[in-house]
Amino acid sequence: LMHLPMDIFYEVASRLHPLDLLHVSRTSKHLRSIVMSRKCKFLWSESLSRIDGLPPCPMGMSEPAYVALIFGRLCMLCGALRAVWVDYAIRLRLCRSCRVTQYVFY
Repeated sequence: LMHLPMDIFYEVASRLHPLDLLHVSRTSKHLRSIVMSRKCKFLWSESLSRIDGLPPCPMGMSEPAYVALIFGRLCMLCGALRAVWVDYAIRLRLCRSCRVTQYVFY
């Protein structure tokens, strides 16, 4: 994968599901530097455009952060798996423990 020509890598990566693209970015520092670079924003946009009915990425939020919010399963405070509670208004995904101890309801 590391020796693949960049144009072929871009073609393959742009066809991945957004969560798979996020997983690729978490595979190694080298892949993260490629996939998370500003010049690769088109990868995320193309990947997100393939999901029917998905609202566009909100202004002020990066596509990788949007993917983590919508499709991810990691708590954004403690990193625990199985963070199933999401507050889209404040763009936060939490596990049960953090929701109970850290989230303030008004």
